[in-house]
Amino acid sequence: MTPPEIEKRDDIGPAVELWQAGDGDWWWAYSHPQEEVMLLSNRPFASRREARQSARRAYPGVPIIQAASEDDLAEDSPFGGKALLAGVAAGLVLAVVVWLAARRHQPAEG
Repeated sequence: MTPPEIEKRDDIGPAVELWQAGDGDWWWAYSHPQEEVMLLSNRPFASRREARQSARRAYPGVPIIQAASEDDLAEDSPFGGKALLAGVAAGLVLAVVVWLAARRHQPAEG
């Protein structure tokens, strides 16, 4: 079980690569192409998050290579996927309050 991306990377230092196998399980592998080292995780993981956490524990400080998706960002957020929505809503509410305050303080035309 090896990700094809590891074989293509020969110009960078050590990294951990995450990938999803065809059966839906997630795996990670530590690789250092210059030293021709690749170490596969000892078991599959049910989610990308679990695999990432395991890789971070095993190789702290080593970059983890995995394309980020919106699901990844929501998974990693302490607020879940609602953080972005809450931020946008708060910004809209603030804009409306400022607009209403500006209208209230305008002199009456007449």
